[in-house]
Amino acid sequence: MFRSVIKLERKYAKHTGPFDDSHMWMKIYMLLTFVLIFIIPTGIIFKIGMFFNFLEGLAFLTSIAAGMITIHVVMKFQDNEQMNKFSR
Repeated sequence: MFRSVIKLERKYAKHTGPFDDSHMWMKIYMLLTFVLIFIIPTGIIFKIGMFFNFLEGLAFLTSIAAGMITIHVVMKFQDNEQMNKFSR
């Protein structure tokens, strides 16, 4: 899935800047896959805990926040790598 997104980027984003649409779509794809793989299962696991323990619910929310920050940082690095590839 990601390879096809990168192929689309190479096809359409050669002469454009880092704020191109394809970069935004790549971010959205990454976010959606992250939500499917990580947040939904942990949500199901901790949902039971939220009714019993306030701290577990808090832990779940902080894990979501940490995941979002991680994705943001990874995206920054990927954007830089992508831009380096296009500038060659």
